[in-house]
Amino acid sequence: MSKLSYSLFGLALAAGSLTTSALAQQSPTPDFQTIDSDKNGEVSFSELQIALPNATQEQFNSADADKSGGLNPTELASITAAGTQSLTTPAPANNSGGAMSGNASGSTTK
Repeated sequence: MSKLSYSLFGLALAAGSLTTSALAQQSPTPDFQTIDSDKNGEVSFSELQIALPNATQEQFNSADADKSGGLNPTELASITAAGTQSLTTPAPANNSGGAMSGNASGSTTK
């Protein structure tokens, strides 16, 4: 094989790796039966957090329309209908650094 063939082969492998990585990050939300790990017909808040780590108690309570303390399939769908990116992707770290701000010279302003 020529150097060009090896280079093209390497590029194809790299592109395939990137595509596979991107697909893994966009995995769909598990279905109701998977999230309902105890198979009682409702998803508890702890079960929801396993599937959607960024889901909040407030979101859970809002979705629990019948106030049963668990989510049925329709109620679960109301949480995931808007998309799950914000529920499955960790929030970015807040690097505000406190009340004082620095300038390029390293000194601080009041």
